[in-house]
Amino acid sequence: MTGLEMLQHTEFTVMRDYINNAPIVNYGIILEVYSQKSVKVAVMSSIEETTIKLDCSVLFTSSAHLEVSHKLEVGDKGLILSLQNSAKDIFSAEKPLTKEGRKGYSVFNCVFIPYNTLKEADETTTKLTLDDEKILLKTKVPVTIESEEVHLCGDAKNLVTHAELDTALQTYAGKIQGEMASIAAAAATAIASGGYWSQPLTSIGAATIDISSSKAEKVKTS
Repeated sequence: MTGLEMLQHTEFTVMRDYINNAPIVNYGIILEVYSQKSVKVAVMSSIEETTIKLDCSVLFTSSAHLEVSHKLEVGDKGLILSLQNSAKDIFSAEKPLTKEGRKGYSVFNCVFIPYNTLKEADETTTKLTLDDEKILLKTKVPVTIESEEVHLCGDAKNLVTHAELDTALQTYAGKIQGEMASIAAAAATAIASGGYWSQPLTSIGAATIDISSSKAEKVKTS
């Protein structure tokens, strides 16, 4: 080994190479929520006398076909993961970015991933539990599903909506009431004149009920 090679492999350079290739992972707690994409966190455990506070980008599960996110609150905990050779547009770029020089990992180029042990607490807003027997969604807020079509245990039949079905039934009831009023009036007139009423019930027989407007086109079951 030449003198130059020895100079290039000092304890300092070995230590530097080790640090540059060793990822920094910490566990932290949110101190301030800037947005769903950015938070201020404090490292939960540190050898420093002063608590380390960092501004981090937030990472959720996100891909071309699935995104999962939730509201962030002060006090939420998770992983702090430092990035190697972090670039400004790393999360919005459509292809890998090239940077000059090797800066290694830096605790100041970090991301925050909400992650914690199960709380089993009633105050948790929403819980999704999967096991061998069932999928349980427990929530205290309204559930909104926006989809081209929703299938509930099948897709052979359509469900109906209350307001439209009620309107159709009330309209039909109104027709019956109108016909019954006409019958009562005609019968009263006939009896008053000493005769009898013999008008056929043609109009009632022709009455129909149309509930097509209540058909839920995008929600189906079986």
